[in-house]
Amino acid sequence: MKSKIANFFLLLGLVIVAAGGGFWVASEQRANDTAAPPPFIEAEVYRFEFATPAGEMKKLGEWQKHWMVVNFWATWCSPCRREIPAFIDLQNKYADQGVQFVGIALDEALPVQQFAEEQGMNYPVLVGEDDVIVLMQHLGNQIGALPFTAVIAPGGRTLFVKQGEWEASEADEYLSELSRI
Repeated sequence: MKSKIANFFLLLGLVIVAAGGGFWVASEQRANDTAAPPPFIEAEVYRFEFATPAGEMKKLGEWQKHWMVVNFWATWCSPCRREIPAFIDLQNKYADQGVQFVGIALDEALPVQQFAEEQGMNYPVLVGEDDVIVLMQHLGNQIGALPFTAVIAPGGRTLFVKQGEWEASEADEYLSELSRI
């Protein structure tokens, strides 16, 4: 009888060890599957290059001496379309304090150009596809949803990100504080 009980506990112990090992291996695999992208070197943002709707290539480094408000958007995105008029106003308001809005559309060039002209967008408008997604991910948008806005300090450090529509009053308040730095 004692040997049956001992065998039972030995078998139970082996099952627990095997299950624990399997759990550890599975959790390590999940951690590797969902690992964050490699650390983003601050100034690396300035190396990204996108086309204007007219086809001219522009590097974000052109605005590296500014507080950049990089807004990722698309013409087919209703919240994106709603926030752009406020961004136009805020560009006017904060341009003298060194704030530069840059709109990067995940879209086709022609509809972006038409929309930008209709709205009177007073800041640089760029377009792209996969490269837009890569930059958004590096700036913290892991789900790829639009709109997405990042505020980048001179030197390339990301100070603030907003997933979803950035309300005009919130953006104005943030930029007002930023302009005091």
